[in-house]
Amino acid sequence: MIGPPEKVHVDIQDTTTPAIVTRSLGQGAVAWLPWELGALYYRHSLLAHAGLFRDVIAKLHPQRQLNTNAHPLVEVTLMRQAGSTQLHLINLSGHSQTAYLPPVPMREIRVDLLGAFRSARTLRHPIDLKIRVHDGYSEIILPELLDYELVILQ
Repeated sequence: MIGPPEKVHVDIQDTTTPAIVTRSLGQGAVAWLPWELGALYYRHSLLAHAGLFRDVIAKLHPQRQLNTNAHPLVEVTLMRQAGSTQLHLINLSGHSQTAYLPPVPMREIRVDLLGAFRSARTLRHPIDLKIRVHDGYSEIILPELLDYELVILQ
């Protein structure tokens, strides 16, 4: 059958199992999804599954650590190591099933990071990035991302 998986799936069964359960716990909260959201997203790549995951995380932790305008095929990883903050950006636009092709260059990637940083420097193609601090975030703009880049923030 042709159509979105949630409409044409042949073995849909009604159950009494909830789709999501949330509870307050101590000073925080917990969410339980008794089904495999990540596996469904991996299998079908539906934006609705990604949106549900983002909504659950936003409900549990409303202040985002990082905001970006990067294309969805840019993988962004933030980590702290050896007294610095590292921002890894990987351009996955050249990955297609089992093939790895030259990625499409991405330009003007804006990243807002929670906190006030004094300096930002790229390592792969060394340049100093300007930092604009606003509303508790530090904004940097990466002029171009080829295959990958690492930004060191202090």
